[in-house]
Amino acid sequence: MRTHVAGCSRIQLLTFQTSHIQATFGDLFRIGFMAIILIHLLNYSGLVSIVLSLALFSWSWVVSGLSLKSNVLCDCGSNKCSKIFNPALSIFGTLQVIFTWVIINKFLLAPFHWIILPPLMAGLMVLGLSVFDNAKHKPLHEALGYSTFIILSVWAIIFSLMLGTANNFIGFVSGIIATFLALGTLIAYRKYRLCAIPELVFILGVFIWNIFFTYSIFFL
Repeated sequence: MRTHVAGCSRIQLLTFQTSHIQATFGDLFRIGFMAIILIHLLNYSGLVSIVLSLALFSWSWVVSGLSLKSNVLCDCGSNKCSKIFNPALSIFGTLQVIFTWVIINKFLLAPFHWIILPPLMAGLMVLGLSVFDNAKHKPLHEALGYSTFIILSVWAIIFSLMLGTANNFIGFVSGIIATFLALGTLIAYRKYRLCAIPELVFILGVFIWNIFFTYSIFFL
């Protein structure tokens, strides 16, 4: 009788261990599958950034009734639209950092992944822009805005040169976009000074950058 009970216990133990192993492998498979889907979806983060920011920024601007030549975009962050605009600005900065990492991981070898640091710093500054609004913290807000522009403009040109060593076409086209982003914004700023127009030129450059690199990720 004791031998029979011991045999049953061993069978139950083996059955439990087998079920536990199967459950573990099943969980690992599901986690891995979800991770693959998530990584794939990150490739679309540049397009998601365009759609969300375009919709939310435009809505905030229209509802606020501001002037392109008299106001800046972040004036939306200190009026009745602040609860929409500021989170949208944070999301925009976050998605741009994520998309930049996707680009770097796709086209550059691991030893060059340090190049994410300037965009990461700029992304944190964009988060700062959403926290320190243009009304209560104007000097800090403007300092963060100018710093973000300088960092990203210089970085985009250097990054394009680095990409050119791996892919001439991608490096060349991204260099043109980076030049437009920097010079276009500076020319608009020189003509219209600090207002929404130079900011829109800069954002347009970012949108073109996102579209080109989304295409490059999937087709080049």
